[in-house]
Amino acid sequence: MHIASYGHQTSRLADTTAAQARRGKDIQGISWDRLNLTREKYRENRLQNYKNYENLDVSHEEIEKVGWIYLLFWLCLTQASNLK
Repeated sequence: MHIASYGHQTSRLADTTAAQARRGKDIQGISWDRLNLTREKYRENRLQNYKNYENLDVSHEEIEKVGWIYLLFWLCLTQASNLK
């Protein structure tokens, strides 16, 4: 089956060149002028609201051994030491 048979667009946009990016073209091809949000406002909102999840330094087996309460306590301690 062809993609066109499902009504999907088959043409592909050309990659953004370095020169175009320097002139302000979005490297992901997002047309910010067509949106109700500027790139700067979107970035500010994302930085304020996005939660960055990290992998644990503890194995699943260790979690099962010590239990979730200890793990939560350990995570709080490591996060507090990272804030110093």
